[in-house]
Amino acid sequence: WIGTTWAHASARLSAWSGWGQRATTIVLCIWLGLSLALVLWLALGIIHWRAARRSWDRVTLDGIDVDVSPSTGPAVLGFLSHRIVVPAWATRMEPEHRRLILAHEGEHISAHDPERLALAIAAIVLMPWNIGLWVCAARLRRAIELDCDARVLKRFPGAREYGYVLLEVAARGRSTGPLAVPMVGLLRLPSELEQRLVAMTRKRTPGYRAAVGGGLAAVAAVTVAFASPVPVAQVQTGFTPVPAAIGTP
Repeated sequence: WIGTTWAHASARLSAWSGWGQRATTIVLCIWLGLSLALVLWLALGIIHWRAARRSWDRVTLDGIDVDVSPSTGPAVLGFLSHRIVVPAWATRMEPEHRRLILAHEGEHISAHDPERLALAIAAIVLMPWNIGLWVCAARLRRAIELDCDARVLKRFPGAREYGYVLLEVAARGRSTGPLAVPMVGLLRLPSELEQRLVAMTRKRTPGYRAAVGGGLAAVAAVTVAFASPVPVAQVQTGFTPVPAAIGTP
C-alpha cells in the first residue's frame, strides 16, 4: 500500500514539475517577445528619425544651431550627440518666446536628460512586463520636465510668459511622428502640463533634483530586484525505502 501511494505521489510531482517547466518556458517566450518588439520599435524609430533628418533644414536660430522640420518638435533628438529640432512654426514665433523654447531644450542637453530617459527606456525594454517600472520611468520623465522648467525660470524669470509658451506649444501640437521618438510619449503622465503650470506658479521647494535622482534610484532598484536570479527549489522525486522493523522475538 505504501509503495502504491508513493508511486501515485511521485507521478503527481513529476506531472507538476513538467507543467511548471512548460509554464516557465511560455513566460520566458512572452518576455522575450515583448522585449524584442520594443527593440524593433526603437530600431524603426531611429531609422525613421535618421531618414527624416536628411530633409530638415539646418540653420542657426538666435545663435543656436538647430534642425527645422515641418512638424517635429520642439525636442532634443540623439543620444550622446544631441541636436535640437524645432518645427517650422517656431521660427515665426516672437523672439522672446522662441528664446524660451530653445532655452528649455538646451537645459535638457546640459543636464543630460536624454541619457536619463535612455536608461529608463533600457530598463523597460529588459522588463516590459514590470508595471512598476513603467510608473517609475513616467515619474522620472515628469520630474525631469519640472526640473528643466525650474532651471529655465531661474535664467529667465517670468512664469506668466513661460507658461504662455508652454500652452502655445501644447496647442500647436508637439508632434514627433509615430516613430521619431519612440516610447517617450508613452511615459507622459495625464495632466502633465497642468502640473507643470501649477509648479511654476507656487513657491518652489527644494527637491526637484532629488526627485530626479530618486526616480533614477527607483528605476535602478526595481531593475536590480527583478533581474536578480530567484533560487529554484529542487524537488526530490526519488525514494529510498527504509526497512521496517518486523518485530522483536
